[in-house]
Amino acid sequence: MIVSKTAQLHWNGNNRTYYEAKGYTFTKISEVFEVKISDLAQSSHAKILVLCETCGAIRELSYSDARKKLNNGNMCQKCTHDSRRGIDEKRRKHIQSFLSYCETNVDSGF
Repeated sequence: MIVSKTAQLHWNGNNRTYYEAKGYTFTKISEVFEVKISDLAQSSHAKILVLCETCGAIRELSYSDARKKLNNGNMCQKCTHDSRRGIDEKRRKHIQSFLSYCETNVDSGF
């Protein structure tokens, strides 16, 4: 979940027309200005605060990275690692169960 309401950007030649079209007033190149999160370009690298819905930790991500991670609950690195570990453990148990089944039920003709 995105916690930030706004982000700070620097005016440059690439973003000037985009943000002027959104209603922002250009001041000068390299000057900092504040943008509503809803107005950020999808590929924006502006830093925003996000909440990990698994553990509740707040961390800083670029807006483009945060958009990519919205579907998996913005897991922090620790939660992502823990979730993968749980999946790996389940896979290991399934493989062991399958091998055990094969040893007892499949003749050794292979």
